[in-house]
Amino acid sequence: MKKVSLVLCCGLILCWIAMGVPVAAGDGSKIAFSSNRDGNHELYTMDPDGTRLLRLTNNSGDDESPDWSPDGSRIAFISFREGNVDIYTMDPDGKNQVRLTTDTHPDSNPAWSADGSKIAFDSYRDDNYEIYTMDADGSSQVRLTTHAEVDRFPAWSPDGSKIVFSSKRDGDWEIYTMDADGSNQTRITNNDAMVDWRPDWSPDGSKIAFCSDRDGNYEIYTMDADGSNQTRITMNTASDDNPEWSWDGTKITFESLRDLDWEIYTMDADGSNQTRITTNIAREYHPAWSPPLPPSLSLLAPNGSETWVKGSLQTLTWEYTRDPGSAVMIELLNGATVSRVITPSTSVGSGGSGSFNWTIPYDLPLGTEYRIRITSTSNATYTDTSDAPFTLTAENGKIAFDSDRDGNYNIYTMDADGKGQTRITADTAFNIYPSWSPDGATIAFQSNRDGPWNIYTIDADGTGITRLSGSIDRKPAWSPDGSKIAFESYRDGNSETYVMNADGTGQTRITNNGAEEVSPAWSPDGSRIAFHSNRDGNYEIYTMNADGTGQTRITNNGAWDSNAAWSPDGSRIAFHSDRDGNYEIYTMNTDGTDQTRITTNGAIDQAPSWSPDGTMIAFTSKRDGNYEIYTMKADGNDQTRITTNTVVDSNPAWSQRSLLEEPSLLLLSPDGGDHWEQGATQTITWNYTYNPGSMVMIELLKGTTVEKVISSGTSIGSGGGGSCTWTVPFNQTPGSDYTIRITSTSNPLYTDTSDAPFSIGAGAPITVVTPNGGERWKQGSTQTLKWNYTGDPGSSVKIEVLKGTIVRVIAPNTSIGSDGSGSFNFTFPFSAPLGSDYLVRITSISNATCTDTSDAPFTIIPPLTVLSPNGGEEWEQGTTQTISWNYIGDPGPSVKIEALRGDTVLAVITPAISVGTGGSGSLNLPLPINAPLGTEYRIRVSSTSNPLYTDTSDAPFAVVANASSSITLVTPNGGEDYVQGSNQTIRWNYTGNPGPSVKIEALRNGTVLAVITPSTSVGSGGSGSFNLTFPYSTPVGSGYRIRVTSTTNPAWTDVSEAPFTVSPAITVLSPDGGEEWEQGSTHPLTWTYSGNPGPAVKIEALRGDTVLAVITQGTPIGPGLFNLTFPANTPLGTDYRIRITSTAWPACTDTSNGMFAIIPA
Repeated sequence: MKKVSLVLCCGLILCWIAMGVPVAAGDGSKIAFSSNRDGNHELYTMDPDGTRLLRLTNNSGDDESPDWSPDGSRIAFISFREGNVDIYTMDPDGKNQVRLTTDTHPDSNPAWSADGSKIAFDSYRDDNYEIYTMDADGSSQVRLTTHAEVDRFPAWSPDGSKIVFSSKRDGDWEIYTMDADGSNQTRITNNDAMVDWRPDWSPDGSKIAFCSDRDGNYEIYTMDADGSNQTRITMNTASDDNPEWSWDGTKITFESLRDLDWEIYTMDADGSNQTRITTNIAREYHPAWSPPLPPSLSLLAPNGSETWVKGSLQTLTWEYTRDPGSAVMIELLNGATVSRVITPSTSVGSGGSGSFNWTIPYDLPLGTEYRIRITSTSNATYTDTSDAPFTLTAENGKIAFDSDRDGNYNIYTMDADGKGQTRITADTAFNIYPSWSPDGATIAFQSNRDGPWNIYTIDADGTGITRLSGSIDRKPAWSPDGSKIAFESYRDGNSETYVMNADGTGQTRITNNGAEEVSPAWSPDGSRIAFHSNRDGNYEIYTMNADGTGQTRITNNGAWDSNAAWSPDGSRIAFHSDRDGNYEIYTMNTDGTDQTRITTNGAIDQAPSWSPDGTMIAFTSKRDGNYEIYTMKADGNDQTRITTNTVVDSNPAWSQRSLLEEPSLLLLSPDGGDHWEQGATQTITWNYTYNPGSMVMIELLKGTTVEKVISSGTSIGSGGGGSCTWTVPFNQTPGSDYTIRITSTSNPLYTDTSDAPFSIGAGAPITVVTPNGGERWKQGSTQTLKWNYTGDPGSSVKIEVLKGTIVRVIAPNTSIGSDGSGSFNFTFPFSAPLGSDYLVRITSISNATCTDTSDAPFTIIPPLTVLSPNGGEEWEQGTTQTISWNYIGDPGPSVKIEALRGDTVLAVITPAISVGTGGSGSLNLPLPINAPLGTEYRIRVSSTSNPLYTDTSDAPFAVVANASSSITLVTPNGGEDYVQGSNQTIRWNYTGNPGPSVKIEALRNGTVLAVITPSTSVGSGGSGSFNLTFPYSTPVGSGYRIRVTSTTNPAWTDVSEAPFTVSPAITVLSPDGGEEWEQGSTHPLTWTYSGNPGPAVKIEALRGDTVLAVITQGTPIGPGLFNLTFPANTPLGTDYRIRITSTAWPACTDTSNGMFAIIPA
């Protein structure tokens, strides 16, 4: 299971609570509860509507009292499994169960704190039930209550500051609260001789739900967190108990005895909508509502240990919570590697579950390490993979063999387990040594029915026997591609190996040796042939190329090695040998190495044949007194007899293709239980294997009768699947006995029909098609109103146009149409009010209940429409732009064109210009180079003779700066510190031709402080400058910028990227902070200055920010020195400063940077 951070999850929950988002079955939340439905009390989870039940625990001890951690990643619970009641935690799927308490006394009723770090619980460890807390891992167990009476059932407040609990300390069960450390224990209910218990705090902290028998039986109550406003919210003669809030506070779950056994219910927080969600004769109790869990995907099947057969149809299934996206990608993994993408995108499903039918391709390698991975196509974090690998194998098909059970040797077939034994040939001659064609449709064999031994073929069902050779030919072997048959022939005086085409033509000798060359066997890729030969004195196994070249001996033994058989993967050869005294089965590598004996029996074992998946070997054995067919695993284990006859069953040949690999058609949809409606478009889908033909016919059956041919020939599809869309006729007879049949047009044997009937019902009798929302139709335009109908709603309809509450009948009676559809042309008057709230309603004249209205509104727009600009364009100064419009009807010969800014007419572009021709017009507008920049421009085009014809751009467009020229300020550009009176150079660069001059402005905090110069030369060679002496009157401070702007086009402008600072020309040196000067003492006041800020300065003493005294109204600036004797009665203090200011320029001033002190003499 995937987990989210506690902080994120709690944050989401608080957001949902604040927004009032209600809990629903699809939000990913769960209800945990305890039940004895399976014999003893175990823990389960379910969706809030009672569906998707999952058992979490499974042991002999009772498991009860679940409580969810705030992030939903763990469940605390109690268990009797160790002989004592202790507290455990586990994952929400029941995994990773951990015991937290180990006391010999009962520990029960765990409750998580809001931050998930602690668990409160009650314990009898001190010979009385008290409230304790511990860390979430079970450590740091601390007792909070110390009362002689029982304290139980703790629950935390949402902010973690308090714990509510039940206590009998005052003689009966009452509700108390205390701080999280056990202090400030306060009683908040007061009902003598009654029970108030099992409190639970609402998620917003404002309410506490609890159970009370104050009114005669146990019912659910709520109260404010301080105990006020106690309100009964269940009213039942049976008991209601154990309330717990949903995590958004909109609902409460509880247990009830109202149905004569304990069941789980939910209700709204005010007690309304009480709904039973469990229905079991067992006890269902202790419900606990989880937080809304994040979206998730969980693969259900395959999830490990399955064995799937190539070519079989399998269903991949998964569950999801909330919204992981609308589609998933499905991949097949072999080990950790993606083997193939099964589908890049398929629907995630509905109702929390999804599935996908997959026909396993035959080209996949066999293996035991396959897994499926599903991933959301919109968010790859939502993904899941099979928990464990599954196995991919091949169907083990059929075994052909020969037997004399019916008096002479004939060919038989049977299933791989020996069942279904069927005689294929029926002849008085000998028919032996069967060999399957690769497609499993035909068997080659040898027979003496026409005199000498010859090669024949017969269809697998026993029909269509054909003779292929006529020269003492034996032991046929079919090539893997089905095009050739190898065999041994005595036609040249000794046995040699030949090959021929599958129809018997092209018979060619490929061995030429004086010895016997017999029993050919093809390699799986068709490139090699194994055989045995006595050319070296005894029979040994050889291999050669398919053309007879490259003959190589691969066994070398003094005994006989013969009857080679290649494994399907081409890695091993099975054979029989008498090297150990009697014939046994051996296997070896294809080069003759690793020769291994796999049967060990005193009787004869011979004639091995591999299963299609390479996991099994069939062989003949005489171990039970006569020759019978056996199978065993490829390593010799699990030897099993599969024929039981007193005569000879021998020479098994395992089909090298599964019967599942036959061409097939499988109808997927509709397959029973579907409901289709008249007039609705439906998709018919199917799968196929191999090549049942390129086209299929699709028929609709009603009962067993063909109702109609939906398609006489449609493509079978590609990649193993096909589909066809069909619109159910509007007048199709309703019924519940319909099926679909698909049939190959080239081979009617390949056909399939819906497994069960589906139904066709009456569709919507009338459905408005156009307009159905979003259309924009002009005044004066003629539009086609269209509708579909099903069944027989009558011969005529009434058509109305609705605008808000206004209804206008535009056709009181017009034909309904034919073949399920109708239409009506209507010209909207030029006087029709403009608006976006129009609908069309169509109603049967004979049956007013047969009616439909546009799903969404359409719009009536003016007969003249501005096309460009219509919103979002950017027009550059100095460019030529095209204003265009279209119109219908006769707006008159000319139009006026205006430029608007906001809703204000900025300019009349032209008072009259031709309206255009053929319903459209245009004007090329040269935009001035100095057109004001802005984003709120629109164009209005109006007829000069008919005021109905007018339209304005739907949305604003922008005028942007001409890009042919630009100005870039270089200095000052931020961070500079200029002194009053200093001379500084303002510099800029420019491109193009921004005009001969620029204006320079000083700005402070975005406001123009001064125009430094209204016009100065732009410069030359792409750069310019201006020398500025900062006046002594310039205010000291930061926030200054310089702006340089072309006087020709204000759009070419630039401002300092960041502010610069102006500092004073006078700087106080002493005192500057930290000095301590005695009353009556004399001290020099000193300063510096730059430039010529005037002849004299004023000196003031400040205390805090207040002028305490003017020390001198004017003293020469030049010495930079003034000796001051502090009066003996100068008030003591630590907040003194000196300010020195030019008498000529008041802005030229400075103050001590820090405070100095006056202390006693």
